[in-house]
Amino acid sequence: MIERYYLAWVWATRRLRHYMTKYSVHLISHLGPLRYLFDMPALVGRLMRWLVLLIEFDIHYVTQKSIRGSIVADHLASLPVFDGRAIDDDLPDEDVAVVTSLLGWCMYFDGAANHSGYGIGVLLISLHGDHIPRFVRLAFSDGHPVTNNIVEYDVCILGLETTLELGIRQMEVFGDSNMTQNQFADALATLASMIDIPAEATVHPLLIESRSIPAYCCLIDEAEFDNGLPWYHDIYQFPRLGAYPEATTAKDKRTLRQLATRFVICGETLYRRSVDGMFLWCLDHTSAD
Repeated sequence: MIERYYLAWVWATRRLRHYMTKYSVHLISHLGPLRYLFDMPALVGRLMRWLVLLIEFDIHYVTQKSIRGSIVADHLASLPVFDGRAIDDDLPDEDVAVVTSLLGWCMYFDGAANHSGYGIGVLLISLHGDHIPRFVRLAFSDGHPVTNNIVEYDVCILGLETTLELGIRQMEVFGDSNMTQNQFADALATLASMIDIPAEATVHPLLIESRSIPAYCCLIDEAEFDNGLPWYHDIYQFPRLGAYPEATTAKDKRTLRQLATRFVICGETLYRRSVDGMFLWCLDHTSAD
């Protein structure tokens, strides 16, 4: 029974860790099990590991004066789940009779907290798939403490303010952090929580591109688009023929000579000598594809 007490205690700290690490906690309980834990000269096994897990919290022990506070805990303990099902602590939607999907704007919001601070992120998605991100760093003064609930309220209000500014009157709102589609808003909130932007600085809207090929392939395409020659043509011609490109300046020739020292020709193939001594094959556009 003592181990069951402490297992429930440790489980509660894992679930409420984001609250308990910031505030002092008053534990109202029978002092018998607590006295047993701290009076033991040498703890071993699970009790010792659980005690180590509880050291990080500022817990004050208070004698239990009323049994009303333990009614819920006693009820849960009397109805255990034995089939391995995950515990779902969300309230059931008993009052929801009909769920209707609105074809229009969608709003995803999420908050983030870490050692650097607090951030909130909102993502609006139009009917045509346009993404409008907005994120804010919460830097409240000491007179306004930040809790998880306040973060969630602020991010939801931020999203509603944004929709009003855009003239949106109908939309679906999603705030569940476990949703796959909410990863964008979570990333925005994490970014806002980890960076400290000066008040006078201006951050322009984010531009996120999508590339289907590596960057070196894009560079090859740009270099070979004009004249059809491979990007390494000038480097190849200098050690083989000692020739410089036409209309080059003395500075360009010096740069080409320095650059050519990093390359070597074996047969008809040009290689670049890497820092670890390996030879890297220089590819043109066709070979890269």
